[in-house]
Amino acid sequence: MIRLVVPPTKRPTTIAELHALVNSHSNLDTVIRLGDLKLENDKLDIGGAPMAVRENGMRDLLTKIHMPFGYAASIPNDLLYDSTNRLLKTYGDLEVLVRTQDNEVRGILEPTYVPLDSGSLADRLNKTSDVGLLPARISYDGDSLTASLISEQKCTAIDVGDVTHIGVTLETSDVNRFNLSAGAYLHRLVCTNGAVVPAAMGGGMNFSQKKVNPDTVWDLFDEGYQRILKTMSEMDNEFLIRLQGKKVDAAGWVKAKDKLSQFASGHKVAQILRSMESEAKERGTDFNFYDIYNAVTSTARDEASLYTAQSLEKAAGELLFSFGSKN
Repeated sequence: MIRLVVPPTKRPTTIAELHALVNSHSNLDTVIRLGDLKLENDKLDIGGAPMAVRENGMRDLLTKIHMPFGYAASIPNDLLYDSTNRLLKTYGDLEVLVRTQDNEVRGILEPTYVPLDSGSLADRLNKTSDVGLLPARISYDGDSLTASLISEQKCTAIDVGDVTHIGVTLETSDVNRFNLSAGAYLHRLVCTNGAVVPAAMGGGMNFSQKKVNPDTVWDLFDEGYQRILKTMSEMDNEFLIRLQGKKVDAAGWVKAKDKLSQFASGHKVAQILRSMESEAKERGTDFNFYDIYNAVTSTARDEASLYTAQSLEKAAGELLFSFGSKN
């Protein structure tokens, strides 16, 4: 496989820092025929301008020419170049939208793609302080943005001093990795772990770039996340106590792994649970579901990849919904 660019995930602490970071990049969209692209020397030539490629951009390119990513990663580069360029000519009349940032290919999408981008979301975050929200964690990797914000409202603490605040997670992707969305968010102040609550529990919304009206979607989005806050403020909030009160038996381990694996990498989840099982055997005590919840959110907090961290936080929220709800 060619050398792919991996932009680092940055975590600004304020909205102002996020604005500066987002605006520091140079973004360009180009509609072009596949036949006018050429892959060589670790770069994609776009109508005569060779550019480095990010993983998402490479996956998009291979999808357009119907070449499996795993196959492309397993063959020598000279064969990859030859096969890719032949297929680019085969599908040459197909038009695509090439999205680049700082002369790096970050996505190859349909020309009808509606941008609901990180820059627009960052602009909307200026309004969140009006409803009492403050940043808890912001992650931006050049391709996608996740901003988790919290209010002063608290849900029932497990122990004295272990305060969990309620908020929202707002996210969007510039390269269609996921939709513009908002969900309820729980944030433990003592260790800064977080979890994204499933829509079925705390409300939630998402907007597909294929269906939205870009002139109205942002106002609807503002109204939507404010409804999420209202929904969370009105619901029973002792789910963390119930999560702690439920011990994990053998069947529980299986169910927990199944639930978590629906959102996060099966390998990642299995790694977390294996570590916990080993710890349980060493100390000779049982775990409850809050222990698993906390282990998953701790892993998410320290995860370098924005996408993996996001998936783990959603997995933790699914665990909360499955084992901490009244029913």
